[in-house]
Amino acid sequence: MGLFLSNLYNFYQLAKFKEKEKFLDLVKNYILKFEKELLMSLSAFMLFILPALDESNENMIAKVHSILHEVEKIVGTSKFYGEIWKTMLRSPRAREMAIKYLDLKVPKDIDEAASLNPQNGAVS
Repeated sequence: MGLFLSNLYNFYQLAKFKEKEKFLDLVKNYILKFEKELLMSLSAFMLFILPALDESNENMIAKVHSILHEVEKIVGTSKFYGEIWKTMLRSPRAREMAIKYLDLKVPKDIDEAASLNPQNGAVS
């Protein structure tokens, strides 16, 4: 199933706008339920989803952000961001959107980072 999903993600780039929206719904409603298979196809998933942030439709961008948030919960924060970094290194096509996404998500200062993860305590 992981191999099938890896190949299915390529559909998004070739699809027309209406199909892209339906495809994102398919991902959100069905593919995210395949947690183990999603983990096995995570690199292909990132290669498809990060360039999807470049859409001009705000509704689609919101869907992509929602999907990314769900994927982070499913695979874990460390694995999620690690895969984003690997995707940036491997693919120029996803690099710009990955940088923009990380710019939104990565804390800008130590106080903000500490407030996001209170169990780490104070940073010295």
